[in-house]
Amino acid sequence: MGKGKLKRDGFWSRRRCIAPSRYWKLFVLLLIITVVFGMLSDLTYMSTEQVGKLNDRTEKQFKTIVTGEPVLRTSPKILLYTNFFGSMKWYHESKDVYQTKCPLGCTLTNDKSQIESADAVVYHLSDIASQSTIKSGFSFSFPKYRRQDQVWVFFNIEPLTMIWGDMTVWQGMFNWTWSYTQNSDVYAPYGSATTLNAEEAAVAETNSELLNADFFGAKTENGGIAMISHCTDEARRYRIIGTLQKYIPVRIIGRCGEGCPDGYLSCNALLPKYKFYLAFENSDCEDYVSEKYWRSLARGQIPIVAWKLYHDDIAIPGSYINVYDFPSIDAAGSYIQEVNKNKTLYNSYFKWRFTHKLSDVSGFCELCRKLKDDAVPRMVYHDMNGWIMNQTCKPVTVSLIVYVLF
Repeated sequence: MGKGKLKRDGFWSRRRCIAPSRYWKLFVLLLIITVVFGMLSDLTYMSTEQVGKLNDRTEKQFKTIVTGEPVLRTSPKILLYTNFFGSMKWYHESKDVYQTKCPLGCTLTNDKSQIESADAVVYHLSDIASQSTIKSGFSFSFPKYRRQDQVWVFFNIEPLTMIWGDMTVWQGMFNWTWSYTQNSDVYAPYGSATTLNAEEAAVAETNSELLNADFFGAKTENGGIAMISHCTDEARRYRIIGTLQKYIPVRIIGRCGEGCPDGYLSCNALLPKYKFYLAFENSDCEDYVSEKYWRSLARGQIPIVAWKLYHDDIAIPGSYINVYDFPSIDAAGSYIQEVNKNKTLYNSYFKWRFTHKLSDVSGFCELCRKLKDDAVPRMVYHDMNGWIMNQTCKPVTVSLIVYVLF
């Protein structure tokens, strides 16, 4: 059936080469290192019950609205103070956004010497964490200068399972949050769709290209494909894929599968050929619908997802198959097998094109718009850790710690 081979990087790929006695010694050493590291860096993780209790709290319990005159900004300047996953590439890729996608008069810089004139200073969580080392005393070196009306923005696009540490040290530090979660001050999802208005819907209903579209016949490869490059398995993706492979062929490419011998462009070229894209996330988190889902829609594929949480307020209803909508994964596999060979049933998953359209999303545009809106009250997060942990999402598990350390 053309099953793809799942490759586990790090610890999982090495374990065959380690003698049993050495394996257990390394495992014990790992536990010791984990405990010691947790004590040194004050890493704390909440139980599901604790997260649930936090989730009952309102937004006002995490931030304080500051009274005072509204701030008027005609040409806001945004300073990217940190790298983005170790690189300032995000500045170079985004500096023209304000001129092309959102000409609202904002400017972007990564020059830290301009902090005194910056209206907003953006800090990327992962880069703050990566610079909190033993040498720095497990703390990030924030700038000493801060203007009273300056907005410090906490930016994060990673699910809770990727977030390390106790954020209580940042209480009272940030003014706005910028993330994929809908309760962020700057909401920046991985993708978006808008409902067609009456005029657009009427045009779509007479569009011969849409009416005659055969997405089923356009696929040259049978079954599904998944590109996985983040090999941790917090969401049990590999187990689900293994079950689905009993019903349809599934090919796995990327760093955790066959690889991309000619680079990622060669892998990307393979994706549109398959009927299904297995858009499985690496974590189960509220509002976490990544680019995997959105890009498969743009490619004319049916996304197969594994969402345990409700996402129909973000995703387009009827555009995907959720394996957790069935009594079992086997039941889902049996249904997908039928869709895989039934042209009419397969094409029915693209009716959303008569009611919705995909739209571009730019967090930078939303940040700019918010900075220019003098109706936005001044605020500060007095419970940053509470806001982060309030996202209903499984905390870090031992399996992830093992993967990271090995």
